[in-house]
Amino acid sequence: MYDIIFGSYQPLVTVIWSIQLFVLTADEGLLNSWLGIQIFIATLFILACTLVKSILDRQYAEQLVRQEALLRESAEREKALATAIRRMRQTLDIKTIFAATTSELRQVINCDRVVVYGFNSDWSGEFVAESVGSGWISLWAEQNNNPKLQENAVSNERCTVRDFNSTNENDHFSQNLLLGQDTYLQQTQGGLYSQGASYRIVEDIYQAEFDDCYIQLLEQFQARAYIIVPIFSNHKLWGLLAIYQNSAPRQWKEAEINIAVQISNQLGVGLQQAELLEQTQKQSIELQQALLAADTANRAKSEFLANMSHELRTPLNAILGFTQIMSRDHSLSQEHQEEIGIINRAGEHLLTLINDILEMSKIEAGRNTLNQNTFDQDISAQDLNYIATALAPNQPEYRILIADDVKDSRLFLGKLLTAIGFSIRESTNGEEAVNCWQTWHPHLIFMDMRMPVMDGFIATQKIKATPQGKATKIVALTASAFEEDRQAILISGCDDFVAKPFRQAILLEKISKHLGVKYVYDDDSENKLKTQNHQEISESELDSLLLKMPHDWRKQLNTAAAKCSDESILELIDNITPENQILSDSLRELTVNFQFKKIMQLTRNNDE
Repeated sequence: MYDIIFGSYQPLVTVIWSIQLFVLTADEGLLNSWLGIQIFIATLFILACTLVKSILDRQYAEQLVRQEALLRESAEREKALATAIRRMRQTLDIKTIFAATTSELRQVINCDRVVVYGFNSDWSGEFVAESVGSGWISLWAEQNNNPKLQENAVSNERCTVRDFNSTNENDHFSQNLLLGQDTYLQQTQGGLYSQGASYRIVEDIYQAEFDDCYIQLLEQFQARAYIIVPIFSNHKLWGLLAIYQNSAPRQWKEAEINIAVQISNQLGVGLQQAELLEQTQKQSIELQQALLAADTANRAKSEFLANMSHELRTPLNAILGFTQIMSRDHSLSQEHQEEIGIINRAGEHLLTLINDILEMSKIEAGRNTLNQNTFDQDISAQDLNYIATALAPNQPEYRILIADDVKDSRLFLGKLLTAIGFSIRESTNGEEAVNCWQTWHPHLIFMDMRMPVMDGFIATQKIKATPQGKATKIVALTASAFEEDRQAILISGCDDFVAKPFRQAILLEKISKHLGVKYVYDDDSENKLKTQNHQEISESELDSLLLKMPHDWRKQLNTAAAKCSDESILELIDNITPENQILSDSLRELTVNFQFKKIMQLTRNNDE
């Protein structure tokens, strides 16, 4: 405080002390007026102190005003900085972030231009965002019209400032000369920014000792002073944030530099997040494409499996169907009956193999589990040993329509149902089935689902769409072994379904279930004959008999069964001596019924 007083108001103080010195050195005559002089001096001193206090109060007030202005300016900048950062975090779109940031930063620092410059992989680059005041050219637009502008900015070797010597390491002005290396960014792979420099400032380009060519470049930018801050993303130099003052030189404040550095850091975070989002979206698209490709492949596989199921099971339906009909023909010799039995067993075994192959293929295709059940679980094994030979007495005439494009299937069903006593008509496609239903009014329709012209799904929907059609029972005939296909059949309006190939007993049971039909049954003499013609033995007894056979023979039998070679197995059975006839008959029975797994299990157990 005293320094201020004696420094700023030295003349006034000098006068006061001069008067006091005069009084002390005056002669005695003058001392008579001492009291008046003392009063005068005191009064003068009080006035001087009052004047000094007034001046100090005014200066202090002015200082407070300046500090308040600085605090207000700082608060406004902090608020603007917070706003800019908040807006950056409100989106992951990097173009939006750049546009908002350059605009906010130009307002915060109150400069003429703010740009974001991005590097390419070869360290060339371009302006990617800009906010510029009115009256100044747009560098972002200019680079599109003048490609040489950015070429000069990063690749002109002649504009490289190479003399960075300074006699004073603390010379801040000399440190700023390093900005000259900004013009050689492509050759230096980012210049000093790649080497860790946090920022570069120039307060006046004409006082920075730049080469003329660099001055000309900056003049093209209309720049007089600037701050340049590097932008890093994942520890890699991504680009630059540049703040330009075009109208005049400018002394950059530390607060302005700090704001630029903070904004640069936030841009780096925004870039990382945007890159992560882009990578995630790219992976998501790739995953969707992979899923689409897999789904397309699965649909193709599913269609192939459906075709295979139809093409294999449909002819097998005719084979097994006619063997069932022929097995009831008592006019055939026992030899022919046995041959028909072999055909039937072979067909059943082939059906099992087809189901196994379809199941493995279906699992690979990603479809639901194959349902190998022929939906005869509601019929006991004992019931299957009996076959209906005719309709029971006093039954009404039942009209049944067979809609199937496969002639053999129609022939098999027609012969079976006609022999029982049903009235039968046939259609070769869905359109014919609908027309026949309209004129003949069948009680029940066996509807094949895959037919030309109009398939069974559409035909069923057309029939079931009418009140009369709802009373007509429709049982789907399907060669599909897949549960989801059968669910689709029920959804289409069918009352039930029968899987190809089907047993006579199952087919007749479905008719009885939906129409209340009653039959006259006859015992299955073939099954009784089978029971009488061979002696049943337990598995343990069979194990004991096999142990009596040579080890090499058992090994060969196991190998033949693993290959499903019935001929090789039968040749080995022929080597069994007559006293082991029970073993021979048992193994032969397993072979003709294609029980190769059972034979493998028995021979493996023997060798363990």
